[in-house]
Amino acid sequence: MKNLDERLDEMASILQAAHGSYEIWKAYEILLTDPGSLDVMNVFGDFFGLTLRAHFVAWIIGYYELYEEKADTLSLPGLYREARALAQSSTGHLPDIQSKLKRFNSLLSSPWRSSMS
Repeated sequence: MKNLDERLDEMASILQAAHGSYEIWKAYEILLTDPGSLDVMNVFGDFFGLTLRAHFVAWIIGYYELYEEKADTLSLPGLYREARALAQSSTGHLPDIQSKLKRFNSLLSSPWRSSMS
């Protein structure tokens, strides 16, 4: 079983991948409003049509994955519950656990969140 740090790293990777898909999808959406870009996109319609949808779906699935509640999956709520329980049960490691909770909270409030509004 992976330790808390390894799962936090994995969660960060999921967040980065989901955000990358969002940024690509957003860029395509912006290009659709530019007549010059639209002409090029129309020439390669199959490519842009499929990748626009693929990045949108990857973005949604990535964020869904973060909140999946099945017991055998990695999720933000599950990690947070685990870290809090660990903090309450092991006072000797409290500073280390508090730093992990701080890191966890920074994942949730990372700069990319503001770019999505």
